[in-house]
Amino acid sequence: MFTVSARRSLLLAVLAASTACTIQQTPIPSSLTGPSELALSVGLQALPDLVSRNGVDQSTIVAVVHGANGAPAAGVALRVDMNLDFGILAPRTIYTGADGRAIAVYTAPAPPPPGSPDTSNTVTIRVIPIGSDYQTANPRTAEIRVVPQIVLSADSPIPQFTYSPTTPSEDQLVVFDASASTAAPGRTIVQYRWNWGDGETGSGILEDHDWPTAGIYFVVLTVTDDAGVSASTTQVITVG
Repeated sequence: MFTVSARRSLLLAVLAASTACTIQQTPIPSSLTGPSELALSVGLQALPDLVSRNGVDQSTIVAVVHGANGAPAAGVALRVDMNLDFGILAPRTIYTGADGRAIAVYTAPAPPPPGSPDTSNTVTIRVIPIGSDYQTANPRTAEIRVVPQIVLSADSPIPQFTYSPTTPSEDQLVVFDASASTAAPGRTIVQYRWNWGDGETGSGILEDHDWPTAGIYFVVLTVTDDAGVSASTTQVITVG
């Protein structure tokens, strides 16, 4: 038989052992968050990045979003704005498609009234993901230089070109023909220069080019006549 003192000691020992073996549940944080900005890679381009202040010229704002695995991120909402009230930018909210691309368009402002100064200006376009997951995201930016409108004189050449196929695929050869370009009466076009919008250039009245990557490219043809007068024209090529 245990004495009262012995029973009390045994009971305290059992209670102490029971308390020591209790497993405490780790509290769950109350502020769980979804994927961070680091889960996305956002690229931004303004094509072209130079426009004339004529109320007509446009630049296409192309945002390209990839996920953490490097694959295109579809359905991502992006807010688009600019640092100056100078021209028109629309839409202000864009969404990526299956290819991870989203597009907005900047339109140059109209020229100033006659007699008013017209100087170059630079507009900064900003794009940032929308949503609580990206509250600390840094905006991506692209700049567009807006220059005074250039009025061609009556003796300027008129550049024109066609291309085929009109909806090329990646790595598909596209044939360009500038034979429709004309010079002023009594003059002759002596030079044809091409800018393919991907860092490469060419020359000649007939040229061909291909793009290995799908995207939107601005092809610029510049013609120069025998008097040294030049003029340019631009067309947008979408490579799918």
